[in-house]
Amino acid sequence: MRQFLSHTSGIEGDFFVDSGRGDDCVARLQDMGRLLPQLFEPGERMSYCNFGFAMLGRIIEVIDGTTWDTAIRRRLFKPLKMDHSLTLPEDVLKYRCAIGHVPHPSKPGVNVITSIPWLAQGQKAAGATPAMSVGDLMKFVGMHLRRGEDPSGTAILSRRSVRAMQQRQVKLPRNSPRGIDGWGVCTTGLARK
Repeated sequence: MRQFLSHTSGIEGDFFVDSGRGDDCVARLQDMGRLLPQLFEPGERMSYCNFGFAMLGRIIEVIDGTTWDTAIRRRLFKPLKMDHSLTLPEDVLKYRCAIGHVPHPSKPGVNVITSIPWLAQGQKAAGATPAMSVGDLMKFVGMHLRRGEDPSGTAILSRRSVRAMQQRQVKLPRNSPRGIDGWGVCTTGLARK
């Protein structure tokens, strides 16, 4: 699991297939990814792996005996009073929202609305569908700045988990994009206390 969290599993991570909708879409994605290639030995290097994060969501589903949507609401949204956060793309219609833009394919400097507003439902734990207001995002950020606690001091994440997220776990090569020199343990937002 730490290799998934630090993107060092070596598994091909760009596996963007549609595993459908419904409570079992993450489990179906797991079944569809069984034949993904191993690009390098586990732990050898960092390579962003959306599929690995989707599988972390599946692990949460199995451990909690519920869906990822229910788990994130119960473990994060509710305790942090993130009342304007959602996990299903159709629920965004209840609020004012924005949509992503991408570079125009033939006009440099021009951006256009993306043709794919969200990834398939099976990728939800990899960030494909969660959405929230800026205020709710800041509640999540505040929890990290308070080392895993909500404003009242109640632990949402363990200090150990937060520390691992804020410390370099993987050293990246000098020529990495945007000058990033390291990678921490990322979060599906649902680490156990």
